[in-house]
Amino acid sequence: MNILFAASEMVPFCKTGGLADVIGALPPVLVRMGHEVSVMLPGYSIIDRKRFGFNKMRLKLQIPVGSDMKPLHISSVYWKGVTVYLLENGEYFDRGHLYGNTDGDYEDNGSRFIFFSRAVLEMAKRLENMPDVVHTHDWQAGLVTAYLATLYKNDRWFAGSAALFTIHNLGYQGVFPEENFTLTGLPREEFSWTKLEYWGDVSFIKGGIVYGDAVSTVSKKYSGEILGDDLGFGLQGVFGERRDDLYGIVNGIDHNEWNPSSDTSIPAQYSINDMPGKKRCRDALLETCGLKADKFTPVFGMVTRLDDQKGIDILESSVSRLAAMNLRLVILGTGTQEHHKTMKRLMLRYPKCINVMLRFDSD
Repeated sequence: MNILFAASEMVPFCKTGGLADVIGALPPVLVRMGHEVSVMLPGYSIIDRKRFGFNKMRLKLQIPVGSDMKPLHISSVYWKGVTVYLLENGEYFDRGHLYGNTDGDYEDNGSRFIFFSRAVLEMAKRLENMPDVVHTHDWQAGLVTAYLATLYKNDRWFAGSAALFTIHNLGYQGVFPEENFTLTGLPREEFSWTKLEYWGDVSFIKGGIVYGDAVSTVSKKYSGEILGDDLGFGLQGVFGERRDDLYGIVNGIDHNEWNPSSDTSIPAQYSINDMPGKKRCRDALLETCGLKADKFTPVFGMVTRLDDQKGIDILESSVSRLAAMNLRLVILGTGTQEHHKTMKRLMLRYPKCINVMLRFDSD
C-alpha cells in the first residue's frame, strides 16, 4: 500500500510529546513490512535542514487560506525508507516553537494549520502514487480528513483513499473562533453541531473524528474511556456516534532505540543478565539531581507533560505521604508556567526527596 501520514511533529526532526515518537517509529516499520510511506510535516524553521539533509524541491504552490493565496515551498529527505516532506511557509512556520511560547499558544494557530491541512492534499496530488491510506494525527491534521470528505471528495487522485484519524492527546482539540471556519474554504453546511461546529466555535479535532473512515486511539482501554464524561473532554457524544469505527491500538516501542544494553547516551549499559550498569545509572541520576540515597532507598522517575491529564494533581495531593516514605522522586517535564510553579513549590518543600527538571513548552 501507499500510505501518507500527516502530522505536526516527528522524531528526530521536531517534538513536544509522544505524537512525535509514534510518527518517527511507525512509518519505518510499515516500510519494512513492504509498504510505501511518506510523511508530511509543517516546515518549522527550527528543523535543522542541513543536519538532516533536507533538499529544496523546485515545486512551488499557492494554498488558499480564506480569500488569500499563501505560497508553499517544499523540502524533502529520504529517511529510514520514508520520504519526509516539509511544507514550508515563512509567515506561518518561521517561529521559535511549534505551537506557542511561554506566553501561550500562537494566536494564528487556526490559520497556520488550515494552511498545513490544505497544503498536505495539494502536495499529495503532485506525487507519483495515489495514497491508499491517508493517516492523520491529532487536531493539527484533523482538517485534512474533513477536506478529503468534502472539497476533495470527487477528486480522482483520492478516489480510492481511505482516511484514518488517530488521537494521541484528546486534551488538545484545536478549538478556534467561528471566523476561522471561513478561512477553511469548506461549504457552510459543514459548520453544524454534527460536523465541525463546537459550542459556536470550530473544532479541528472533530474534523478527524466525524469525517474519518476509522478513528483510533492509543489503547483499547482509552478508546472506551473517551466514550464517558470523565475522559471524553466534551466529545463523548461524538465518539458515541462513531463507536463502531473507533479502535484502540497500543503504541509500540522501538526495541533497538530504547535498549539499555546498547544505549550510548546513558552512563553505563545493562540488561536483565548484566545489572551492575543499572546501579551506575541510578547513582549518576541522583548525583545530577543533587539527591542523596543509600542502596535501599527507592528511586522513582517520571517523564511527562505537566498537566492534570497526566496525574500531576494526584501527585501534588499525595507528595507529602511519598516524602514520608523516604523515597526519591525525579521528574522531567514540560508544561505551562502555572504547572512549573507547582513543581518548584514541591521542590522547595521537599528538597531532599524531589528534583524536577523543567522546560517550558506549549501544545
